[in-house]
Amino acid sequence: MMKLLGRSLLWGLAGAVLLPLGVGAAMLVFTIFEPICTQPSDSGGCAMGIATILGLLIPVGAVLFLLTTLIRGALRG
Repeated sequence: MMKLLGRSLLWGLAGAVLLPLGVGAAMLVFTIFEPICTQPSDSGGCAMGIATILGLLIPVGAVLFLLTTLIRGALRG
């Protein structure tokens, strides 16, 4: 049980890094090709949206990966 908990915590830590990285890369591509984000009148609104969403995704990624690992480990036995 402790091995499963330790593995779940490590995957949770990995999820706190991997999920924001993946979403951040997708959002950067989106802002490059979005014409509204390249206008001078935008004044950094798109960039602040990226920072806000990435900050909120850190705990989401951690919990998602941790719970997924716990459930998979419990089902495997």
